[in-house]
Amino acid sequence: VKKFDVISVFIYSKVDSEILKQATKLKLLITRSMGMDHLDTNYCKENNIICSNVAHYGENTVAEFTFALLITISRKIIQSTTKVKNGSFDFSNLQGFDLAGKTIGLIGFGKIGKKFAKMCKGFEMNVNVFDPNSDKMKDEGEKIGINFITLDEIFTQSDIISLHVPLLPQTKHIINKDTISKMKRGVIILNSSRGDLIETQALFEGLMKQKISSVGLDVLENECIIKDGEKILSSGEEIVCDMKTIIEDQMIINHPNAFITPHNAFNTIDAVKKIIDSTVSQILEFIKNSK
Repeated sequence: VKKFDVISVFIYSKVDSEILKQATKLKLLITRSMGMDHLDTNYCKENNIICSNVAHYGENTVAEFTFALLITISRKIIQSTTKVKNGSFDFSNLQGFDLAGKTIGLIGFGKIGKKFAKMCKGFEMNVNVFDPNSDKMKDEGEKIGINFITLDEIFTQSDIISLHVPLLPQTKHIINKDTISKMKRGVIILNSSRGDLIETQALFEGLMKQKISSVGLDVLENECIIKDGEKILSSGEEIVCDMKTIIEDQMIINHPNAFITPHNAFNTIDAVKKIIDSTVSQILEFIKNSK
């Protein structure tokens, strides 16, 4: 990193102060993602390094994927296709449920949350939203037909809860043992945002006690070793991970009512092209303005 003016990374590259101290020529650090929690933005600010992301690429992409997780759960898509692949067309034990009339609670009403809310309304669901900036969003919420309520009301009233917030100190483990205790028995939880929004042990206990009926997750805590285990083992790279969380993650993955995907919500032809185009455009603009 010592010789570069510009560095571009993805979400699995943690760029902390130790790395940045070595990047003595660095002027622009750009991540090919919306989330920036893997970058030490404070160090960048203090050392006049421009920190940038791809702000617009996957509003529809991630919202569609999250809704696909919901449909997968509600209509038992995985179980159905598995039965047919095993040579059975017996539809016993495959009864799902309608989404129309169900109450879904969204935590976060940013670009992805808004798209997801519109999809839920299209399926005639009752959509409640908690967002700390709800005062500025009331007009848009009224157009869509959603209700802004408190976070506690999201937990107590929802049949389904979907997370659409960035990972910040105040959002880490927003789903935890205490908040799960407030939820309806049989609640469904969706997360295609960041794994650390959910406390893994609490989620596992909720599934085992059937307080949570199903989860649809594109992200997990401690993805570092789950995602790149083969690379880590072959390279001998030293990785510090919470082994307890990793074991619990694996037990959740193996749970029959857990539907886990490999952080794939962003991954469409359309979205990846937008990510690349936006990243290159920002770098070229930076070079142009630096002359």
